[in-house]
Amino acid sequence: MKKRVTEILDEKATLFPNRIFLEDSLQSVSYKEVRNRAIEIAIQIANKKVTNSPIVIAIPRSIVAFEIMLAISYSNNYWVWIDTSLPETRQKVILEQLDKYIIISEKLLSIEEDENKYIFINHADCKPMIFNQSFKVNDEKTENKMAVVLTSGSTGLSKGVVISHEAMMRHAEIECEVLGNRLVSVTSVYSPFSICTISYFFSTMCFGGKYYILPEKCFFSPSRMKDSLIKAEIETIVGSPTSFDIMHEYKIFNDSCSLKTMIIGGAKLSIQKAKLYFNANPYVEILCAYGATELLGPAFIESVDRNNCNEVAVGIAYPSVIYEVIDDEGKRVVGDGKGELFIKTTFMADGYLNETVSTKRVFICNADNDEFTYKTGDVISIRNNRLFFEGRIDNQIKHLGYRVELEDVEQNIDAVEGVDEAVSVYEERRERIYAFYSGDIEETALGRCLMKKLPSYMRPYRCIRVEGKIEYINGKKNRLIFGEMVKRGDY
Repeated sequence: MKKRVTEILDEKATLFPNRIFLEDSLQSVSYKEVRNRAIEIAIQIANKKVTNSPIVIAIPRSIVAFEIMLAISYSNNYWVWIDTSLPETRQKVILEQLDKYIIISEKLLSIEEDENKYIFINHADCKPMIFNQSFKVNDEKTENKMAVVLTSGSTGLSKGVVISHEAMMRHAEIECEVLGNRLVSVTSVYSPFSICTISYFFSTMCFGGKYYILPEKCFFSPSRMKDSLIKAEIETIVGSPTSFDIMHEYKIFNDSCSLKTMIIGGAKLSIQKAKLYFNANPYVEILCAYGATELLGPAFIESVDRNNCNEVAVGIAYPSVIYEVIDDEGKRVVGDGKGELFIKTTFMADGYLNETVSTKRVFICNADNDEFTYKTGDVISIRNNRLFFEGRIDNQIKHLGYRVELEDVEQNIDAVEGVDEAVSVYEERRERIYAFYSGDIEETALGRCLMKKLPSYMRPYRCIRVEGKIEYINGKKNRLIFGEMVKRGDY
């Protein structure tokens, strides 16, 4: 029985030493080379004489960044990725949660000026190292903690989700079983160390496939992204609806002959967008993944039927996933109905870093067998034995005496011709719903449409058109920023 994710890499480096594992626009690196380079970095970490400690990765999206991630596991520590584009106050909040940390970076960061806490690595130095020295972890002192991954923070401050080696290996093995040959060549257009990026990285490694890393500059230049994806001949792309919108706009689906599968997660896929993608590439397979950071990525998968594309369901549960839908009275929903989704599985996070209260509230322990159930906070409806995502409990409001799902308001606005996308927020003090949207339709015209579509208790007090696209964080609508705009009256 393997104990650490690096044992999967050891195995693949032995079985397929010359097979390409990681690739970007500048280089391709084999399984053996990745292992050797990770061990070289692990020795630098070991020289710092830290163990079972957080190592902060402050390196841009690159092959080296992923090698550092593996190196940290080899060195018997756990990694935390920090986005250096975040405001410094936010970066400091993350560091304040950590004890005895080391930072791997290209340069000294203003949030930490003690040079003794750094290992400096240039991510642009992409020459493969020839290295055959063995490196072994002392199993007696090994902890099971692999990483602390931050949640999206779309409704407030993000939490550090603690992920173990054992749980990630189980998830990777099950995802291999579910996706099979779709893992031959994969790329992610999520943020570098979001749970979806990490999930598909490890499942691709477990399968023995190629993982393509889009350079950071591609995310600011869709034309470069298009050129990179076509040149790399990627068969499977994973990302959020927003990411695929950009790719559709730049005709990446039309021009990529190798693309076979799109795996979409992080937000509900609308029928209109699914049809757009199918029209752009009639041969592509669209899979919708449902999951959470606390579940280490996807736990359900739905294949969208191009010939009967009426509504996208949550999908079929991964093997080992057991779920229940619990209604407002605390009773299990049998047959058709609506309630909160609860999930029990063999792959699950160990809780939130330094957040005992939040952990106990969300990860519910069964006193009889010490097994945990994850309280998702997602509202799910069951119709004809299929699950459908209806919204978040924390986005469920009580307005004019009625329960209202903000996602339900948004879906109705999205269906109006001339609207690209909408996000709604609730202002509790004045008890008003506000809707922000992108598109061509005028605010007053949209308001008239919603008068016909929505009951009074669901209608926004005001619809506000925004320039550009609706802002997302890790594939989820950034309600926080729009809520703050309403509080300030800045719209």
